[in-house]
Amino acid sequence: MDLAFVLDFLRRLAANNNTAWMQANRADYLRARDVFAGLVAEVLRQATPLAPELAGLTPAQALFRLHKNDRSQTDPEPYKRRLGA
Repeated sequence: MDLAFVLDFLRRLAANNNTAWMQANRADYLRARDVFAGLVAEVLRQATPLAPELAGLTPAQALFRLHKNDRSQTDPEPYKRRLGA
């Protein structure tokens, strides 16, 4: 699991938080998302015995969107600076 890559991607996103940069770096985003999904899968696997309601939940169902949906906000950044689940 290459968490260093994920952190590097998020640092670069924070410095270049715009649609043009994101389109040019989409492959890196997809790789970072896949690595993070692997981490979420491991957390779900270990947490399920403690919280049976998590059984059957997939990483894809748990991941949050990277796009902001703040139509009423004046924040010019279109993407969150973090991955979340």
